[in-house]
Amino acid sequence: MADKVFSRIDFKTYFRLLADVMPDMKGAGVCDLTGLILACSGEWTDPLPGEILDLARFLECGETKNGKQLSTDCVKAGVNLLRVGLNCRLGEPLGSLVIALGNDPDCSTGHTGGTVAERLDAVSACVEREYQLLSELDAMARELAGRYEELNLVYDTRDDVTQYDNEWEALNQLVKNCVEYLDVGMAALLFEGQNKTLCVSNKREPIHEPDTVSQNFYGEFYAWIQATGQSVVINDFADRQQANLCHSVPYKVLACPVLDGAGSPVAVLVCANHNNRTDFFNSDRNLLEAMARKASKIIQANYDSLTGLVKARGFEKTVQELMESVLENGISHCMLHLDIDQLQVINDTLGREAGDAVIKQTAVLLQRKVRTTDVVAYLGQGKYAVLLERCSIDRGMQIAENLRDLVRAKEFLWDGRSTQVTMSAGMAAIESDTTGVESVLEAAEIACDSAKESGRDRTQIYRQDDGELIARKQQMQLVNRIQTALREDRFSIYCQTIQPTQPGPERYHFEILVRMFDEQGGIVSPGLFIPAAERYNLMPVIDRWVIRKTCETLSQRDMATVATEGTVSINLSGQSFADESITSYISEQLIKNGLHPTCLCFEITETAAMSNTEAARRIITELKEKGCRFSLDDFGTGMSSFAYLKTLPVDYLKIDGSFVRQIVEDKVSREMVSSINKIGHVMKLKTVAEFVETDEIGWCLKAMRVDYLQGYSIARPVPIEEYIDSLDDGRSAGVG
Repeated sequence: MADKVFSRIDFKTYFRLLADVMPDMKGAGVCDLTGLILACSGEWTDPLPGEILDLARFLECGETKNGKQLSTDCVKAGVNLLRVGLNCRLGEPLGSLVIALGNDPDCSTGHTGGTVAERLDAVSACVEREYQLLSELDAMARELAGRYEELNLVYDTRDDVTQYDNEWEALNQLVKNCVEYLDVGMAALLFEGQNKTLCVSNKREPIHEPDTVSQNFYGEFYAWIQATGQSVVINDFADRQQANLCHSVPYKVLACPVLDGAGSPVAVLVCANHNNRTDFFNSDRNLLEAMARKASKIIQANYDSLTGLVKARGFEKTVQELMESVLENGISHCMLHLDIDQLQVINDTLGREAGDAVIKQTAVLLQRKVRTTDVVAYLGQGKYAVLLERCSIDRGMQIAENLRDLVRAKEFLWDGRSTQVTMSAGMAAIESDTTGVESVLEAAEIACDSAKESGRDRTQIYRQDDGELIARKQQMQLVNRIQTALREDRFSIYCQTIQPTQPGPERYHFEILVRMFDEQGGIVSPGLFIPAAERYNLMPVIDRWVIRKTCETLSQRDMATVATEGTVSINLSGQSFADESITSYISEQLIKNGLHPTCLCFEITETAAMSNTEAARRIITELKEKGCRFSLDDFGTGMSSFAYLKTLPVDYLKIDGSFVRQIVEDKVSREMVSSINKIGHVMKLKTVAEFVETDEIGWCLKAMRVDYLQGYSIARPVPIEEYIDSLDDGRSAGVG
């Protein structure tokens, strides 16, 4: 060992230093404990000894100030060797530093700056210090190499555990790796949240009844690790920790928590070994913790961190496997889709943490109630899926009712307040004619949505001959097409003229309409995709796209830059009222594109305004302060239309088309339109009649002194570029 370290020391530097401070020195060298010369200066030549010093010839001649023994040997007349020992930090001898002097055999002759002994003492101390540093570096390198080897053992398992489609197969392989790499009697993964325990025993030196031993780790032992998040190492029966946590396990124990994405323990990885085997050391704990991190990644990829339930991806794999059994063996199963009722109300009234607690508590209730063969998954936003294996439709309905009753009966307490939680359920059968995983999940979700709209806290079964559910399914399928069209920018802006009945200063007044194109370039009717977008809360995304695209186009064509130039009317859905940042977004687009706020008018429907009056009033007020205008669309359909009108500071009143269409032949409709128009004028609002589809309707509206007309008899919707081009050359685009 010493020779290896000495071989890395540059002794020539020390020899030059000795020669500088001792001009009479004839040479210098270093030897090991046997006298073998390991290094020497260039002056170390005949008659000085060659390869080996005879250490027995050296006689003690004193000691240095630091207590090192000096010894000397006379090689020939006038030439003496002076030797001082080299020791390690613990005082053990390593070798010697030897110099040859031309005179003063008693080593007492002084030199400038100190005696020979003092200088030899100082240089030997430097050599020892370098030796010590190199030794420590070697020790660190060996430790790092050991750690690197341990990590290689762990990461060599990467392909072993990621090649499995089923997470339980991957976790089971990981437990096997723990047994192999730690060479223990058994290893187990305790996953209480899933009611699962994976246990593997060593084939060479197995621990008897490993399943029983694994179960003994639940209780206080499991709870302590879950509560503290700390590892456990027990090598001694007298260990108080063993007596308190796992007194029924007569083995050496090593365990550590498996954490979820939030850093909370969700499982425990534990090893047990025979008492006649080597103790568990820090290196063993490091290796097990590395394996636990790998287990954590597998679990996080497949299980939800909040509930501990399987995620949608892993759940779908399980459903696929069971569907194959339906085809092969004719076995039927049931799928449940469960949704916590009014979770958003809980979040708004008690806070997001309370909502998360409800989600977690509900997950625990569901997991405990279902059979061990059933699978519960969390789909997000308070929604769960339950796969009932080998279950008839009647039995599935009964289980769904039991689960809802269980949730309803559980009192939920948060911050001293009690809240009752209910749940809606949808069920679909998995039978031989079921076409795929996506279709059965979709069917159960559609049934659940129907249950919620029918009053909540009830169960709905999906039947293929149910017209309402079929229509809902078509809408759900359309949602995917809408999302794809948004990603692929397959939407377009159209315009329709809003024509004044009296001449005015405006150069243009039109409404922005959005159109969606399918994969082949055909137009998808707004009557199809708008209701689907509204049902599945996609309208805020579409609203933002329309606002951005409209502002960019107006800016590119140098429009809407002067206050009196014209009016561009943009629809704003009721769902956007819940978006508190929508006003900021609109302001950003106006500033970014250099548009005058007065040129923009936002249309909101009476129904949307009535359903969320406070939010509507807030948005209208904030945008009007910036200069924008507002129009109340579809006015007259509500029971309290005029009462709401007084509370909303709008600029335009758009009379609902259902009245306008019939004013020629229906006296009641004509009087309704006339009344709305008069009241609008009394409130100093401009009135707009939509759905003007014939010239006769137009003449009748002009006679009533309605301010603006809109409809196919005035102009049809056209792409915005075509409309702007028509303004530039004086034409009327889309004239009906």
